[in-house]
Amino acid sequence: SPEAQSRKGNLNIWGDPSVLSSQYLTGSAKNTQQFKSIAEPHPSWQSALEKEWLKRYGN
Repeated sequence: SPEAQSRKGNLNIWGDPSVLSSQYLTGSAKNTQQFKSIAEPHPSWQSALEKEWLKRYGN
């Protein structure tokens, strides 16, 4: 909820940036800068990523 995101974004409580647009937030959460998003890897990478993950971390 916007209320919960605002509370979590309060720098005196948690200070974690919200996933919501600042127009929906209140208090100090409204002024925190959102992180620039990064695109997910192309689906064609899935097999290679899974193979390497299993090699490194096992089942």
